Amino acid sequence: MDAKDAVTKLISKISSFTVTPNYEVLFFSSEIYKVVDIIDFFDGKMKHKDSVKQELDKFEVGDRNTAGTDLNLVFKTFLEQMAMIKTRVKEEAFKEHRHVIILFTDGGYNMGGSPKPNVERIKQMIYMNHTSEPGTQSREEFLDIYIFAIGAEIYDEDLQPLTAGIGLQHYFRLKDIKNLQKTFDEIIGDI
Repeated sequence: MDAKDAVTKLISKISSFTVTPNYEVLFFSSEIYKVVDIIDFFDGKMKHKDSVKQELDKFEVGDRNTAGTDLNLVFKTFLEQMAMIKTRVKEEAFKEHRHVIILFTDGGYNMGGSPKPNVERIKQMIYMNHTSEPGTQSREEFLDIYIFAIGAEIYDEDLQPLTAGIGLQHYFRLKDIKNLQKTFDEIIGDI
């Protein structure tokens, strides 16, 4: 199983739920390679999971730069997309959106600096400061960040703090991508 297969299988599993999510799919190294843009769902260019799978099928790594891992750039990209959605749908509608980020990485990051500040900005955008104000309802259920660290050399102390969510486990450490299907089955079974 490669990364494209893993994402395709995850989308198939998610499609068994009653919700119809919008997707942002990107691959990354020291650069971002956008496969599916979540804004396309808002513009009507993407309609369902089959369109996402078709875009994944078309994506080829080819001669792209695959050196380095810049998680900061990844989270900055997600933050920018979320800000664009918030602008389009307006504040009240944005409050009802649930956000799930599922990130597969090779065990750490070695470029672009720490992604923690951008993760915190994402949390603040979604939580709207409601988690710390007495008497207000927590908004933690509106954001889940899952990290799948895959490889022989994984920096748990760098990656675990980037997760978010309540209830389920949000950090997974795998030796190789072959174990991913079993992990997906376990996660989906817990929901």
